[in-house]
Amino acid sequence: HVDAARIMCEEIGAECIVSVGGGSCHDVAKLVRGLYGNETQTSARDLSGVDMCRSSPSALIPHYAVSSTATSGSSSELSRLAIIVDPIERCEMSVIDHKLTPTVACVVTAEKQGAPQLIAASGVFALSHAVEAYLSPASSPV
Repeated sequence: HVDAARIMCEEIGAECIVSVGGGSCHDVAKLVRGLYGNETQTSARDLSGVDMCRSSPSALIPHYAVSSTATSGSSSELSRLAIIVDPIERCEMSVIDHKLTPTVACVVTAEKQGAPQLIAASGVFALSHAVEAYLSPASSPV
């Protein structure tokens, strides 16, 4: 999805990227932003790791992240971290780069009224992220 979206952005000459939804769509948009117009890095795999984006910050187009999940469970609209699945290697890839943090983030809350199941599910999702981080063999005191 990342590579296809990058190609589409280049074909239309995108001036910005807007992602609407939860963590996965924001993560895809972050990687597209890092690859768009980048002649030396053309695949999501090229960004895997820490601070691997070779584009200068001024060359990156703006990314507007609109979170539509009740509690912004993953907080992807606010972070420099992106997790995507590599379909060829069948594994998760981590991309951590401050350059890929969205330019502007907002959380849409108007439609949350009257949706207690969605709010509860998002809260459990956020809790599961915290428990996973706490129990991970690679956890840190932070």
